[in-house]
Amino acid sequence: MTKLSPIQQRVLAEITWDARASVEDVARRLGLRSHLVRSAISRLAEMVEYLPLCWTNPYLLGDTPNRVFLSLDCSKAKRRAALLKRLEELPQVTWMTGLMGRYQLGLAVRAGGQKELHDLFLELDRDFGDIVLERHISAILQLSQFVPWLAHIGPGRRRCWQYQVARPHPGIDEVDRRLLDILRQDPLASVAAVGKAAGVPASTVGYRLGQLQSSGVIIGFALSYDERRIGGEGFVLSVATNGLGGSGFDDFFSLAQRHANVCWIARMLGKWEVELGVVVYDVDELDMLMRDLYEAGQGSVRDVSVHSIGRVYKDKE
Repeated sequence: MTKLSPIQQRVLAEITWDARASVEDVARRLGLRSHLVRSAISRLAEMVEYLPLCWTNPYLLGDTPNRVFLSLDCSKAKRRAALLKRLEELPQVTWMTGLMGRYQLGLAVRAGGQKELHDLFLELDRDFGDIVLERHISAILQLSQFVPWLAHIGPGRRRCWQYQVARPHPGIDEVDRRLLDILRQDPLASVAAVGKAAGVPASTVGYRLGQLQSSGVIIGFALSYDERRIGGEGFVLSVATNGLGGSGFDDFFSLAQRHANVCWIARMLGKWEVELGVVVYDVDELDMLMRDLYEAGQGSVRDVSVHSIGRVYKDKE
């Protein structure tokens, strides 16, 4: 386990929320000298091994986001490895992690409608149906990603990035999609490098990126990292209720917004109506969060399925 210094904690919180921020920007926000920030970023890159992400709104791009859980026959190691390789190569799969519990694999899948999703899993069933014991698919109606726990000070509510069901953005063209493809592959690429790769002037790239961010197509640039390297353990909590009428989801969202252990919350369409990503540093924190969930549900929580996150195989959410 890596123990971060107070300065490293503060710097990690800033760059996790804004991965493209310059050293000078971070130093100004934190009131630190630039050389201290530069040194902290250099050490964090070695200690935490974070992965930069360009986070986009799938609905504005004409995609429907889904969460897929797979229960696998783990006795067939070679077939499991072949399935993982196929899923890693699929452009529709943006997030893939190993789980421990009822399901052994969790996926985030963005498809251009239910037909594309159906055809995708029809193909996977044909090739890997022998090792998939159970599959559960839920559509994501709303997803909110919260500011990292390291930046959460005091009892106030945390900021969040989020998307929810919306019509596709009418102004997205081929140039925009080329820029987005490049940024998904290299979220920290300079404007000049993106322009060269896309074959357009840097001035066009700067203008287009500004438009994509202001319209909400690009939600932000973030960092993903394995919390276990700094003493945390990650879990996915799937919540089934007796119905989310009235302010049902708002109550869960309010809990997530003020709870430092919650990384994201999603409203789902399917058996599991709420999903939470959490990081805990002590088993008692998970126990307390479970009690808070049942209390927030006001008697409507029917079941909570807890999955421990193992290795993250892919993260381009």
